[in-house]
Amino acid sequence: MVDQSRARVVVLAPDGISPILARTIGQFDMECVRKIPEWLEKGSQPDVKLLVVDPAVKGELLITEALEASNKNPEVKEKPRLVFLSKPIKIDRFKVFDIGCDDVIESSVSDTDLIARLHKSLINHVANVQLQSKLNQANLMAHTALVGSSHLGASVKFLLNASQCGNFDELGLSFFNASEIYGISCSLQIRGHFETKNMEANGLAKDLESQLMNELKDKGRFVDFGSRCIINHFAVSLLIKNMPVDESDCISLKENVHTLIEGVAGRVQALDALRMAELNSELIVKLAESMNGLMTGVEESYRRAMASCVENVNMAAIQVEEAMSNLDLNEQEQGPIKEVMSELVKVTQMLCDENKTTDDNLRKIIVKMDRLSKTESGVENFNLIQELISKF
Repeated sequence: MVDQSRARVVVLAPDGISPILARTIGQFDMECVRKIPEWLEKGSQPDVKLLVVDPAVKGELLITEALEASNKNPEVKEKPRLVFLSKPIKIDRFKVFDIGCDDVIESSVSDTDLIARLHKSLINHVANVQLQSKLNQANLMAHTALVGSSHLGASVKFLLNASQCGNFDELGLSFFNASEIYGISCSLQIRGHFETKNMEANGLAKDLESQLMNELKDKGRFVDFGSRCIINHFAVSLLIKNMPVDESDCISLKENVHTLIEGVAGRVQALDALRMAELNSELIVKLAESMNGLMTGVEESYRRAMASCVENVNMAAIQVEEAMSNLDLNEQEQGPIKEVMSELVKVTQMLCDENKTTDDNLRKIIVKMDRLSKTESGVENFNLIQELISKF
C-alpha cells in the first residue's frame, strides 16, 4: 500500500493557486509556479508525484502548451498530469486527453471529491507503473524463451548436420555456420587420432591461436582471460575472442556453445572409428590377397610332394615284391611283408585324402574372405560374415 498523504504536487497557475486547490494543502505538499519551464523543471524532480495545470482565464491554449511541452520531457511525461478548471471555461476534452492529460476536474466538485480524484490519479499511476514493470518482465521472459528456443533449434540442426560430415573440414565449417547465431568470433581446433585441424570461420588457420589452444587444451573446461575464453572438451578446443561483459550472458554463451562442441567431439570420435575400420578393412584385404597367393603356391608344392610320396611308396612296394621273388621266399614267408607294405600304401593314401580335404576347406575360407573384402552390399557382407564365423 502506497502512502499518498503528503505527496508532492506542482501546480502551474499563472494567476496563483485557486482557493479550492489551496484547501487541499493539508492533504498534499502543494507548490505553485507561474511559468511552464519552471513547472517542467520542478515536475522532473523525483519526489514530485503529481502535476496540475490551472489555466484560469488563459484557457485551453495554456493547457495545450503545458501538456505538449511535458510530452517532450521523459521524466515529466511518465507522471500523472491533471487539469483543474478554477474558472468556468470551455475546452476540447478529447484533445486534452489525447495530448496526455489524465483527468479534468472542474471547480464545482466538493473538497472531498477533489481530494479523492487527486488520490485516484496517484494510485492509478502507481498501478500503471507496476503493470508496466510486470509487462516488461513478461516481455523479457518471452524474449529469453524465444532466444533459448532459437538456440536449441540451432543446436539440434547442427547435431543432425554433424552426423553427415565426412571429414574435419566439413565438420568445422558446419560448426561455424551454427555458431553464427551467437555472434561470436572464434577459432577451432580438432585433434583426431590421425590428424589435427585448426580452423577459422574462413576455413584457414592462424598460427598464434592454434598454438594457444594447443598449450591450454589440458587446463580445464573453461579458461578465461580478459574478453577471451577457451572451451575444452576431449579432442576439441574453441577460442572465443569476444566474450560478453555481462556475467549471466557469459555463462549462458558458454553453456550453449559447449553443447555444440560436444557434438563436434562426438563426431570426431565417430570419424576416427570409421578411419580405423577402413584401415582394418584394408589390412584384411591385403592379408586375404597375400594368403590367397601364398596358398596357391603352397597348395601346388604340397600336391607335388604328396604325389611324389605316394609314387615312392608304390615303387618301394614293387621293389620289395621283386626282392622277395629273388630271395625265393614262400607264400607263408612273404605274407607278413606284403601286409606291411599294403598297410603302408593304405595309410599313405588316407593321409593324402585327409590333407586334401583340409586344404580344400582352407581354400574355401580364403576365397570367402577375399569376396568379403571386395563386396559392398550390406546383406551379402552379412551373409559372408555369418558363414565365416560358422567355420571357426
